[in-house]
Order: sequence, then structure tokens, then C-alpha cells
Amino acid sequence: MDLRPLAPAEIGELSAAGCRSADWSQVRVAPAFAVQGRLREVEFSGWVELGVFNAELPDLGGRTRPTGVFFSSLHNVSLADDSLVRHSDLVNVRVGKGAWVNRVGLLAGEGESHFANGQEVKVLSEDGTRSVPLWRRLSATLAHILCRRRGRREAEALRELMARDWTSLASDCSWVGPGARVERSGRLSNIYLEEGARLDGVAELFDCYVASSLASPACLGAGVTARRVVFQRSSHTQGGVSLENCLVGEGTRLENGFSAEESLFFANSH
Repeated sequence: MDLRPLAPAEIGELSAAGCRSADWSQVRVAPAFAVQGRLREVEFSGWVELGVFNAELPDLGGRTRPTGVFFSSLHNVSLADDSLVRHSDLVNVRVGKGAWVNRVGLLAGEGESHFANGQEVKVLSEDGTRSVPLWRRLSATLAHILCRRRGRREAEALRELMARDWTSLASDCSWVGPGARVERSGRLSNIYLEEGARLDGVAELFDCYVASSLASPACLGAGVTARRVVFQRSSHTQGGVSLENCLVGEGTRLENGFSAEESLFFANSH
């Protein structure tokens, strides 16, 4: 998006609203940006990009909240139009249009990541000779080809195609897609949330990809801990689930303290 520096009057408005920055020149805004009470008690550092905040977003109780940034810290953060950040600490993050981040302990990017894509999962042998790489579009059919036909032309061609895709995802920022919502969560590092993803009460995520859409959102709930996990659309993971090096396939439901490592759960597993 096109950006401009803050005007002196806007810096004055932000300062009067309790906002702070060691270098206001690092804060750049959309041409139509206006403070108008939409930023309060915000600490800016590093580079910061702000869109236009005019809309209101509904919460789960049916109330609406004005978009903008309130009681939060932003370091190397880009916020698209009509996103909302409240009571959260963001470091190296890009937030999409209409996304909601509320009461998150830390949402951060920590070095370059492919968000679990390409992570090898030792599904049939612990020595890794039958491993399958995690991928946001992985299916049971593709996993079978990669595992059982390893070393053959079709399997290696498939691996090359997948690698081109996950290489394109490489970023040192976490991503919160348009319309995604992150509520009351702990430490979230190196995560990529697609459009409409829902996180509420998540304990910890590290190096995770959440495939989602507004029509088929992926949902992660209370107490979930995940490291190097790909979640696909319409999956539901909640109730203290703990995962490492796993795929949670489309429509899969995991709950009630379930734990797993080095596993692939394909479509509609329960």
C-alpha cells in the first residue's frame, strides 16, 4: 500500500493519546490515515506501517469494537486497513485487512521460517527413510506417493513442486490473514494464519501454518500447544491438545488432552 510519513499534527495527536516512539519517522501511514481516537497507549519501535481505521468489528457477544490499536506495542509491524490490535505485543508481524488480535502475550516472527512446510515427518520409520514433508496442501494420496515411491521419478518431481511452494512462503515475519481472529493466547512465534483462521485461548504455537478460509475456517482453542504443525481448513483443535511435527488435515478434530508427535492426520480424522 502507498504510505506517507506522519504529519506533525498527527504526531501531536498520538502523543496526547499516550502513544510513544523513539523515532516517529519510522512510522508510516496510508494517505487517508487519521488518528480520530483509533490509537491509544501504543508503543512504536522499528518500522511500523498503519492503514486506515474507520470500521467496527463485531465480537463474539454481538457487540462491536472500533478498529485501530489500543494498549499494545508494535515493533516492525504492518497493519492493513480496519484491523484491530488490543492489549497485545507484536514483533515482526503483518496483519491483514479486518483481522483481530486481542490479549495476546507475544505474537512474533523470530528469524526466517517456512511455517512448518518442508518439515520431515518420520511416519513409517524412525530413521527417516520413509519420511514425508509437511505441506499446506498435503493429502493422503500425495503422502503415499512420497513415502512408498521415495526415490522414484514421480515422487521426486512432487517434492520439487512442493519445495518451490514452501520456499515462496519464506519470511521473517508472522502473518495474520484478512479476517483472522486471535484471542486470549500466549506465545505465538513464526505462525502463518490464512484468511478467517480462529485462535482462542491457545497456549503456544511455534513454526505453524494454519490453512483457512472465511467459509471453512480452521479453529484452535483452549490450551493448544503446537510446534512445527500444519493445520488445514475446517480442522478443530482444542482442549489441551499437544502436537509436534504433525499434519492436522481438513475437517480433522483433535481434543481432550490428545498428544502426538511425528504423525499425519488426514481429512476428517477424529
